[in-house]
Amino acid sequence: MIFTKNDLFVFLLGSNANGSSAPAMNPRLAEGLSRITEKIHAQTGLAISFGVGNPVEKLLDLPVSYKEALDALQTGYHSNKQRFVQFYHIKEITDLLRMVPAEELRKFYTGTFKELYTLEEKERKELIKTLMTFYENHCQIAETAKQLYVHRNTVIYRLEKCVQLTGRNLRSSSDSLRFRIANLIEPLLK
Repeated sequence: MIFTKNDLFVFLLGSNANGSSAPAMNPRLAEGLSRITEKIHAQTGLAISFGVGNPVEKLLDLPVSYKEALDALQTGYHSNKQRFVQFYHIKEITDLLRMVPAEELRKFYTGTFKELYTLEEKERKELIKTLMTFYENHCQIAETAKQLYVHRNTVIYRLEKCVQLTGRNLRSSSDSLRFRIANLIEPLLK
């Protein structure tokens, strides 16, 4: 079935009883929709995109799948994609961070690491890498040292330097979360 809602076209596709045609599991659906976007663009110059919700078994669950499809479509638009087919998935932290204005992300990032920017670039990167490896290893100094191929005293020295410069408690859950989020933000700023 095809119908329109505002400026959107909505397609309802049937599936067989065993659910084998679930969109996320059916690469043929993705390929077919991609071919449609390319054909329409080639013939008309229009950029058509698809957001695909999860399949539902009950008619009353259709609004949920519709909202998922809209969310998938918006996710594609937020990622600056054009002529795309985007399947719904639960958002990852970086997906959520992309929804925050870039200027706010930049302020958060620089506010978190501003004291480290007084250092030479090599030393700053070394300290941030040590800090992130420390968190990845659940604040275990010996494991951090092993992963970085340095002596444990070097890890302790670097972490103490981070504490001195930032004034933050590295083992505090809120400060740890702040550093981790700032680290996730960095690639989004480029």
